[in-house]
Amino acid sequence: MKRATRFALFAGVAALLGACQSGSTTPQATVTLSPEKSIENIKTALHKNFPTMEVQSVTAIEGFPGIFEVQTDEDTVYMDPSAKYVLIGQLLDIKSRTNLTEKAQQKQVEQAMKKLPYESAIKEVRGNGKRTLILFSDPDCPFCRKVEQSIQELDNVTVYTFLTPLPELHPDSPRKSRAIWCAEDRLKAWTGYMRQNDPLPTLNPLCKAPEDVWSKLQKKFKVRATPTLLFMNGKIVPGALDKEGIEKIFEELETKTKEKKADAK
Repeated sequence: MKRATRFALFAGVAALLGACQSGSTTPQATVTLSPEKSIENIKTALHKNFPTMEVQSVTAIEGFPGIFEVQTDEDTVYMDPSAKYVLIGQLLDIKSRTNLTEKAQQKQVEQAMKKLPYESAIKEVRGNGKRTLILFSDPDCPFCRKVEQSIQELDNVTVYTFLTPLPELHPDSPRKSRAIWCAEDRLKAWTGYMRQNDPLPTLNPLCKAPEDVWSKLQKKFKVRATPTLLFMNGKIVPGALDKEGIEKIFEELETKTKEKKADAK
């Protein structure tokens, strides 16, 4: 089940605050703000009301004056120039039948993937490794074991697995993640444990796993469930995709890449 974000939790309180306001009902004069001033207002308001939340970007939406897209560490929301209102949900372009929220999130993910700390992932190369798959996985997650069986059937792919222990669901997964990462051969330890049910290696107490990096990535990519798969076009798919599902997305990505190259000629 999707966890509530700070915006969602705040929504009920905000409604009560709005109902309790008193004062003059005289209409206020409309003030037109520049995009720069609007963005400044929004960032200031968010920092004031949600000081622990990371605001990743605030941008004006082309063709939709008066609404700004806000990317936070938790969600994509929309705000007005005065920064008094927050709209939570999906923004759709009816004419083009485009989900603008999904498109914006995908673009953000695509850009962030170029800066991934691959040194903090378990790398597996299958075949020529020309295709890339990013995986967030928990060693105690049964669905993660299922997707490992799918990966085992793939060819010509490089898989980067970022361990993503979810202690609220699997209390022992942080320890198991450390043991796998600190193994002499972490790929063998991971695939053996997840695909063949091999025993875990003994945890090396002197080894430090990059748990802070994993945690930051989980937050950055809004990973709320494992397994979660990321593709190089920014597409995020939570859940245990089978081989056919993964191959289908790879084919879509390859087709779009060819189309871009053809347009550039």
